[in-house]
Amino acid sequence: MLRTNEDKLIKISVVGEIASPVIGRSIYDISSQGNPVVLPGVGGITYNLRVGDLACGWEADHVEPCVSLENKENDPRYGQGANTAFNVLSCIGNEATVISGAAKGEKGVVTGKHGGVDHVLVDFQPKVLEKLLLGDKVLVKAFGVGLKLLDYPEIKVMNTDPCFLKAMKPKPKDGKLEVPVAHEIPAAIMGAGLGQNHAYSGDYDIQ
Repeated sequence: MLRTNEDKLIKISVVGEIASPVIGRSIYDISSQGNPVVLPGVGGITYNLRVGDLACGWEADHVEPCVSLENKENDPRYGQGANTAFNVLSCIGNEATVISGAAKGEKGVVTGKHGGVDHVLVDFQPKVLEKLLLGDKVLVKAFGVGLKLLDYPEIKVMNTDPCFLKAMKPKPKDGKLEVPVAHEIPAAIMGAGLGQNHAYSGDYDIQ
């Protein structure tokens, strides 16, 4: 059994609201072929793209699967600190509960984070998506920051709910820890996100 410090972690509430899609004033993006294009991007409720679907081939740029959340509180003492906390403390696998609007009480799960725009991404069942509106609030029971593998102190665990870690079923093997991998990405095609001073929020782009 993989030993962790799960019993010492703090579970804390953070809240975001469903963020509207945004498009810059210039309207156009420039494709890799040098052509001006107008495409859906970050934000909103994405009805036909969820975690597990193909990442490539869509007529979109930086589109976010399912539901995009942000905390818009602006505290004069901390600026956008509430949204920073929302992004840093939320972990993949955390429970998310709608707390306003027609879908109040429905539950989803945190699936990721998107840097730059600083959104937390949550997956809901399709029938729930039909009841959601932009601006609806979602409470996340943030749990996972500080998670440690007691028998592997050299491994840093980040952005991971303990339940999600268990679901991955990591296996000890020859003094190492074996985890499932979907793809190996060559370092040469890694883009924006490299060089950040932490990885508790944000993301890495694959060019």
